Amino acid sequence: RNATGAFGFLVNNKYYLPLVNTRVTVEAVAVIPEHEFSFCAGIISGSLLDERLAGVCKPSLMGALGVTDDNGIASFPDLAIISGPPGAYTFNATAYLEGDDINPITNVRSASYIPMWSTIVHMPVLRNYLLEISPAREAPRAVEYNKLF
Repeated sequence: RNATGAFGFLVNNKYYLPLVNTRVTVEAVAVIPEHEFSFCAGIISGSLLDERLAGVCKPSLMGALGVTDDNGIASFPDLAIISGPPGAYTFNATAYLEGDDINPITNVRSASYIPMWSTIVHMPVLRNYLLEISPAREAPRAVEYNKLF
């Protein structure tokens, strides 16, 4: 955490000089769910159960892209887990070197991002007891087979 309380990383080169304007992404690579969410462990990726429980069991992050400032610090003030179980998370932060690719046939320039630095962070993610979920609309009392409601 930095002075503002935001999650952040210091990105420097091999001479310990800060890298400025470098893209950094954060992703959840593993989670060991709390005991109450043990049903989330061991789900086969791409299975019907995986699709069915994705909103509960599959971690999804918001605000996971940052750019380093003049001091080489990439801050993530809006980083949040918007889905996934509480538990012990492993995050991977990767800094990318930006390069220009020029297509020799079309002469079109495009940016490419090459991973140049990566680190693993382990962190507990606690349950949010203040979360209130309310349906957008009332559930139907009866659903007719083969009809959309």
